[in-house]
Amino acid sequence: MEIARVQKANKKEIMIKKIITHSGQAHVDDFLSCCVLAYVNEFEGTIWRREPTVEEIDDPEVAVIDIGGIHNPAKLNFDHHHFSEDQEPTCSLSLVLDHIGIYQNALKHLPWLHTVEWFDSRGPTKTAEYLKINTAVIKSLSNPISQAVMSWFSECGYVDLANHSQDLMSNLMYWLGEEILYYANSASVNN
Repeated sequence: MEIARVQKANKKEIMIKKIITHSGQAHVDDFLSCCVLAYVNEFEGTIWRREPTVEEIDDPEVAVIDIGGIHNPAKLNFDHHHFSEDQEPTCSLSLVLDHIGIYQNALKHLPWLHTVEWFDSRGPTKTAEYLKINTAVIKSLSNPISQAVMSWFSECGYVDLANHSQDLMSNLMYWLGEEILYYANSASVNN
């Protein structure tokens, strides 16, 4: 299998041979984390939706997203579920964006990112309180596009990115990764 390569802001090369995220119900943070890593690394391997093995968690060439109980960027482990409630809300996407050196830009230029952090780490009720809106408003923001994409990704046991130009899910993931990076690094976002 070919190992993907990327240059980080500090010019340190990242090698990824596999991406693993949790199975079951997909969330925006794990899905978009996979999209960003796939795009930025020109990754053409497989994104697996399953439990990682101990060896995979310890392997610095396997990105483990939103699962595993460890946040260790040096080993490409990006889980936030073990963080205490006292910490600022975060999500796996935030951890990935921070690792590639664009988190602060992303916070400035992606107005939805902080809401995703709150929603994923605190849930809909606390997010509604934080946003000073009724919980019913949070539920009304759901839409068929995001529901369909999250359901589709949830049903995948894996996504093979080797033929991303031929496969709709793979193509969508690359495109979303590109869009996130473009807007995260933009001087302004058109609303």
